[in-house]
Amino acid sequence: MKFFPLFLLVFVQISFSQTFTVNGKAIDLKTNEQLPYVNIRVLNTSLGTAANVNGDFELKLKKGKYTLVASYIGYYSDTTEVNLNNSLSVNFKLKQTDISLPEIVIFPEENPALEIIRKAIEKKKERKAKLLSYEFEAYTKGLIRTTDEISAKRRTISSGVGSDDDSVDLKITGILENHSKGYFKKPDEFKEVILARKQSANLPPTINILTGGRLIQNFYEGDVNFFGADLPGPISDDALDYYY
Repeated sequence: MKFFPLFLLVFVQISFSQTFTVNGKAIDLKTNEQLPYVNIRVLNTSLGTAANVNGDFELKLKKGKYTLVASYIGYYSDTTEVNLNNSLSVNFKLKQTDISLPEIVIFPEENPALEIIRKAIEKKKERKAKLLSYEFEAYTKGLIRTTDEISAKRRTISSGVGSDDDSVDLKITGILENHSKGYFKKPDEFKEVILARKQSANLPPTINILTGGRLIQNFYEGDVNFFGADLPGPISDDALDYYY
């Protein structure tokens, strides 16, 4: 007799915690094709699941009445009610939404950005004359890609720009970062100070000198210089022949 109440308590606890499984498939109503990753949620709760790549889903719920909603982008939602007294299967058949867009008429006119570029080209000499001085702060980050590892004992690194090395064989062998502040005053006074710099352990600090100021280009000039090569600037006199 002493063991009976304990046995009854355990039995009741197991009974109330029993769960059932709702499984099934989500498919296209018209084609019967499986719909992957359909969202299945239990209305007015935080419960739910998602179908797998084959449209199959499984959801475990306690005994009771539930409203299940299946939703998928490009389809109307499908809803069904279940009364769980045991495990059951539910299939969702979703209907595609009708997407209609208003008619759009396209006329072959010139890109309006071209007129803005022409005005910038027209005004560049005037604006260049007004630019007497400026100062800036720059953060620069660079990667070094080589075929071989770089030793920290090396004081310099040389590499050709546009070499014939296959980029597939290149690997990142160094990372450099620096923070600098620069000053410019006409006609040609320029100064840049490196405030902080950091580089990977295999690189000496002495090579971390490629700063943002060295890369700044004056677009008011006809061409811009990129590692020794003169390239047409975005507002050079013939820029429209190259870029737009």
